[in-house]
Amino acid sequence: MNARITSIVASGNAIVAGSDSNGVFITTNGGTSWTAINSGLADTHISQLVTLGTRLFAVTLNGVFVSDNNGTSWAADSSGLENMNCFVVVNNQLFAGTDDNGVYLSVDSGETWAPVSPEMPANTRVWSLAASSDSIFAGTSSGVWRMPINTSNQAPTIATPASASPNPVTGTTTTLSVLGADDAGEANLTYRWAATGTPPASVTFSPNGTNAAKVTTATFAKAGSYTFQTTVTDAGGLTATSSVGVTVNQTFTSIVVSPTSATVNTSATQQFTATARDQFATSLTTQPPFTWSVSGGGTISSNGLFTAGATAGGPYTVTAQSGGVSGTASVTVSSAPTTVYQINCGGSASSPYTADQYYSGGTARKVTNSINTTGVTNPALQAVYQAERYGKTITYTLPSLTAGASYTVRLHFAELYWTASGKRKFNVAINGTTVLSNYDIYAATGARYKAVVREFTATANTSEQIVINFTTAADNATIEGIQIIRQ
Repeated sequence: MNARITSIVASGNAIVAGSDSNGVFITTNGGTSWTAINSGLADTHISQLVTLGTRLFAVTLNGVFVSDNNGTSWAADSSGLENMNCFVVVNNQLFAGTDDNGVYLSVDSGETWAPVSPEMPANTRVWSLAASSDSIFAGTSSGVWRMPINTSNQAPTIATPASASPNPVTGTTTTLSVLGADDAGEANLTYRWAATGTPPASVTFSPNGTNAAKVTTATFAKAGSYTFQTTVTDAGGLTATSSVGVTVNQTFTSIVVSPTSATVNTSATQQFTATARDQFATSLTTQPPFTWSVSGGGTISSNGLFTAGATAGGPYTVTAQSGGVSGTASVTVSSAPTTVYQINCGGSASSPYTADQYYSGGTARKVTNSINTTGVTNPALQAVYQAERYGKTITYTLPSLTAGASYTVRLHFAELYWTASGKRKFNVAINGTTVLSNYDIYAATGARYKAVVREFTATANTSEQIVINFTTAADNATIEGIQIIRQ
């Protein structure tokens, strides 16, 4: 670098030098090499360089130029303050001396300016500035002027208290706003919002923890009363706070109908219930009245009880309505399944079960002990579980079915003899297909005299039959009851 240097400053890890006619140069390797950085610099006659934070100022014969990228590019100062000759920085405050208007102060990195030298005569030209611990000294055409300054950092203050709009809230968000003031300028403040006390649920704030968070959106997850506090922090870590209370009301938003879908046999009933929910999908504290309707398939009462008609069909739409809000569910009416056979194996008739029939092999036996049917869906009668047909091989051939049609086969079991698992095991096959292998009733129920039902789907064979075979694996096979139901 071969130039007459008029000003030199440190900017981050770099050294930046201004020259009297060749513009600005930068070194990032301790002065080993220098690079000109004059892009956008309309005047290369530099009288002073000054840094404030990440901003670099260059004073030239034709005004001030500013760079926010360490001199990579420059732009003419657009703050509106004209004829600036010199600068000095004190506690992140920028002072400027002018040609004919004395000294000005900026607390926002040169964006705006305010005069601070009212004692100076009008049209005073300031040639240079310097600072001590408590004063600014201005070298002027009429001598040196001294201006006291407050060099200690002052805590920020609240210029506009925290507020919320809307408040109360009927949706899921509200806008929170606050404005602080600071001796180093509002732009140096950060705002952090938080819910205080015990809020009904967590709240998110966007943005938060930045200067832009002076206006933020609070998003709620539950209705209730909230108190929000914003902490305003300056560059020196000093703070001020402001709080606002916000009420979030439940707003009737949706209706949930339960069950959401149902299949009902012809002439049968299904109870539907409705729940009004708020904007957070939470049930309203006070439920409104509902009006019920159904699009077909039957009728529905004022309290949501659907009664199916005599004809299968659907799905139909069940609607619960309150005010302008509605919710729906679906209902399908199906033909009731036909029970073809209900057999009390090893026992006599006990309506609707018939006496034992269509069997070959095995021996009938009865007990009088009470049978536990807890946990069994649609259990058989006590009399069915108290009778059994047992043996090494048992076959039931159930005739007069519809070839190719599907049937539900329900086999009812109870261990009527053994008191431990592993004592009785057997296999079951339906139309030649094994459906149970080494089946142990006691292991399945965990107790003697306790019922269990195993249910299978079978297709009637070409002989219009369903054939069920029981074969022993340990001790004897046993069966207490059989149901064949047309699907």
